[in-house]
Amino acid sequence: MARFRGWLKGKRQRWPYARIWMHALMAALGVTAAIWGACAALAVPVAQIFAENASHKLVQSAALAVATLASGIAVARGTGSPRYAALVTGVISFVGFLRETPTCRGDVEIFCVASDMRSSLMAVGAGVLIIATLAYARRDRPGSSGRFTLVSAGLWC
Repeated sequence: MARFRGWLKGKRQRWPYARIWMHALMAALGVTAAIWGACAALAVPVAQIFAENASHKLVQSAALAVATLASGIAVARGTGSPRYAALVTGVISFVGFLRETPTCRGDVEIFCVASDMRSSLMAVGAGVLIIATLAYARRDRPGSSGRFTLVSAGLWC
């Protein structure tokens, strides 16, 4: 635990955007209020606004898909820490996209995913994160031969 604390407080790259959590919260509340206001202006009942598989879920899925694609491009172009950050962001966006996609059943047959396929794809995402984390941790250790990184990259592909 002390090693982790030392790494966390160490002099490494820092993102100078200190108020990101406050701004993210304000953006989330603003988007929620905008969705509620737009639906209220169209006389949509409150119970239907935030119901499962509501119309705004498609916008949410599209945003998560764009974030996943952008992260994939960043992984392909980046190196080192930015590549790892893009990979983590991409997998989180991908899992969020899968969670927001409706399950195929009688009333939903378009733009849906079977529940067993959803679980399998989430497991693949978790596996990619585990392999990338191990490879990244191994790469940062002094005196590492790089063989483990090569094996984990082969498993990733």
